[in-house]
Amino acid sequence: MRSAFIAVLLACCVHTAAAQTFSDFISLLNRLPEAKRAAAVDSFMNAADRFPYVEFDTLCHFIYRGDASTVGVSGDMNQWGNPSLAMMHVYPTDFWFANGYYEADARLDYKYAVNGELQIDALNPYQMPGGLGTNSELRMPAYVFPEEVDYISSNPGAVSSHSLASDTLTYGNPRSYKIYLPANYDTTGATHYPLAIVHDGNDYLNLARMSHVLDYLIDNQRIEPVIGLFVSPAASGNIREQEYGTTHRDEYIYFVAEELIPHVDSTWATDPRPERRATIGDSYGGNISLQLAAEHPELIGHAAGQSPFVSSEVQELLDVPQGLPLDIWVDIGTYDISLLETQVNYILMPILENRNYDFALQTMHEGHSWGSWRKNLQPILTRFFPDTASSSAEPRRSELPRDCELLPNRPNPFNGTTLLSFRLDKQGWTRLSVFDMLGREVVVVSEGMLGPGHYEVAFNSGRIASGTYITRLETNERADARRITVVK
Repeated sequence: MRSAFIAVLLACCVHTAAAQTFSDFISLLNRLPEAKRAAAVDSFMNAADRFPYVEFDTLCHFIYRGDASTVGVSGDMNQWGNPSLAMMHVYPTDFWFANGYYEADARLDYKYAVNGELQIDALNPYQMPGGLGTNSELRMPAYVFPEEVDYISSNPGAVSSHSLASDTLTYGNPRSYKIYLPANYDTTGATHYPLAIVHDGNDYLNLARMSHVLDYLIDNQRIEPVIGLFVSPAASGNIREQEYGTTHRDEYIYFVAEELIPHVDSTWATDPRPERRATIGDSYGGNISLQLAAEHPELIGHAAGQSPFVSSEVQELLDVPQGLPLDIWVDIGTYDISLLETQVNYILMPILENRNYDFALQTMHEGHSWGSWRKNLQPILTRFFPDTASSSAEPRRSELPRDCELLPNRPNPFNGTTLLSFRLDKQGWTRLSVFDMLGREVVVVSEGMLGPGHYEVAFNSGRIASGTYITRLETNERADARRITVVK
């Protein structure tokens, strides 16, 4: 690519020195007479081998061509914010560009904001369907596409549609669901299969192409044959958030645990042991996945939350002495929704660590997107349902060294001032802070270098409202967290 780029620059510029970067090209382009700039742009566009144009593995140049007053880039890199990343215009051409640095293995959804209207990047062939429509997809050079999502099996599993009338649901009744049966499913009932319970079921089938992933993993003996139960939110009423996270959450969990799973067990040859069942969900669906397993560990032994919202109810269910008999998977993107990143990294992870759960955390250079969630299906499924006849199971978490410990505050609950106590085993940077139950940092109590020892720091509730909060102690190697309650 570089030789072609240099050739373009030599051909279109009057200077004899060979420029070797996109920045050099723009600089030289701006020095050309205006009448010659369009031809130079055309030459560059013909020579470039991909768009967006990427140099040095991490420097990305977004390019748009067209008549416009303003053009910008909105996407995972700025959390679809307004203002977007502004693009520069090379007058008098139709050439617009913007630059950004991203990790070499990043994958990000984006669109161009042209005169304030979002549209696909017409120069980029890669697109990612999502719950709110299709986006353009930035694939940095080291990104590895998950081949399993496009896999076509010569002997695929079968997906069928069903519905169940509920005795308890006050909405979305009867509830539709889909069943994936692996190829060569044993209809005699002699074989009992593990069960994957998937929330946002239609999206996992259509956007994450989960049936293709299951076919691929089973055909290649990466997992044992699995039955998939795909449940979607109520078809009418647009109440997904309420069903997975707020007012209808308890009703939905009761329906799944007490009605739907028993119905599936009686209809298909499932294995009822909790270690043979998993629940999977994304975003708010990740919250309901974690809560379903935490409320019913006697039914479900594995739970996956993909970019999960982590409600206070989930935190309380998981944060019990000795933990619950659950194996938990969590994945989050470094370009994910900030609130979710905070909840996962600063609230959920300390609970899982301190309560000795078997868990895995996968962090990727991606955003809040089906592109990220579909790629993590393979490690989730191979962790939960490994084909032990042909491969070893995914290694579990080992006990982490406890170089710090956050002790109970005194008094608790409190009105006014409480003492926050903690212990350090070694010298290093330490930060003590307070978060609300949505994962937002409220106040930094102390931060700096401290030596080993026992510490007590007075914390005054001051202007914060009554309620439950999380205190978080963080060092370079570990974090610990505890709940405190303010009563006014």
